[in-house]
Amino acid sequence: VGPQGAAGSLDVSAGRDLALGTAGSITANGGGGGGAEVSLAADRNVVLHGTIDGSTSNNGSATLIGLSAGARVEIAGTVLLSGSGDGVSAGVLEAEGCEVTVASGTVLDNRASNGKNSLRAHEGMTIASGAQVLASGSGGSNELVYRDGGPVPVVEGAVTPAPAMIGDPGLVPCGVCGDGSIDPGETCDDGNTVGGDGCSEECQDEGCIADTPDWPAVPLCDDGRICSVGMCDTAAGHCTYADQCDDGNPCTDDTCTADGCVHTDNTSPCDDGLNCTTGDTCSGGVCAGTPTCGPGMVCDPMSDQCVTTTTTSTTTTTTTTTTPGSGQCGDGVLDPGEECDDGDAQWLPGQYCSATCGLVACGDPDDSGKTTASDALLALRAAVRLASCDACICDTDGDGKIAASDALRLLRKGVGVNVVLACPACS
Repeated sequence: VGPQGAAGSLDVSAGRDLALGTAGSITANGGGGGGAEVSLAADRNVVLHGTIDGSTSNNGSATLIGLSAGARVEIAGTVLLSGSGDGVSAGVLEAEGCEVTVASGTVLDNRASNGKNSLRAHEGMTIASGAQVLASGSGGSNELVYRDGGPVPVVEGAVTPAPAMIGDPGLVPCGVCGDGSIDPGETCDDGNTVGGDGCSEECQDEGCIADTPDWPAVPLCDDGRICSVGMCDTAAGHCTYADQCDDGNPCTDDTCTADGCVHTDNTSPCDDGLNCTTGDTCSGGVCAGTPTCGPGMVCDPMSDQCVTTTTTSTTTTTTTTTTPGSGQCGDGVLDPGEECDDGDAQWLPGQYCSATCGLVACGDPDDSGKTTASDALLALRAAVRLASCDACICDTDGDGKIAASDALRLLRKGVGVNVVLACPACS
């Protein structure tokens, strides 16, 4: 700026914090035309550790400097003003926040004629030992304004001339950290002033961390969905969420909503596990293909083979009769050594009472002694009503119906996945 030039203006604002580091500086010099107007404002904290030079020459109007914070103003640097001031729009240094701190070693030197330093705190003000707040120009003054009824400023450093202490009823109280309500300047408030639990002792969001005393019993990561699990990435300081809705059925699209898991039937290509079918496609939540067998043959899901079907004009029915009370399996009487006796002398896979009148285990409809893919296939056929299977064998989740998910559960168990079966009791 030339000898008669005027400085401009600088207006910087931040939604959270605003800081000028120790190596930072703002030059707001002016000539005869006057100094600049400098405004630094933040919703949370304004931290000044650098230098603001608002000197003017040739009797120019002095600079106006304003620092405003929703939470804390911390001054730990150097601020210089000079020139012709009027204490209103020129030669004024004003700082206002919930808390205002002038740290040790700070120099606020307002040399403007009629200059004024005005520090305003809603909740607390400290001028530390070793700090200097000077209004050294002719007619210069200092004022420390606090909320009427609030804490009186603590002055341990040098304030020259002596400040006017003003209790202002117009200054409203700031929110209190730890009251459970997020107030201006706070990014969180968990009802306490203890850090390390995701919300710091100054009510600032710490991100997700894993060293809170209640973690992991009380999760720091929760997106409000009952079917998602939040995990804390401590290195990045943020939460990640994993949906827990996979029902293992390739014929459903699984999504996690605010109301819980939703399983929507799809029409995707799939594999029904049979070599004697082709073009397997999902429909109604079930995977099924088109048999590749020739004329007069069908795909037998039990053997996974194409088998011949024969239709004759004469039907021969063979009936085996067992006399009730004969002591034989299938006579309908529960004899010693029998777990069941349904009176059926011919046992078929899927029936709960075996050919030896023993109870067939849940998940083993062919009574082979272990769960296999063929058991899963029989359950799947029962789910689509192509076969019969008693609920106490094929309703593996105990929800009262035999569905594709029951077959999938058996298939997973058959390949070694640790799956708990919960069929209802046989009756």
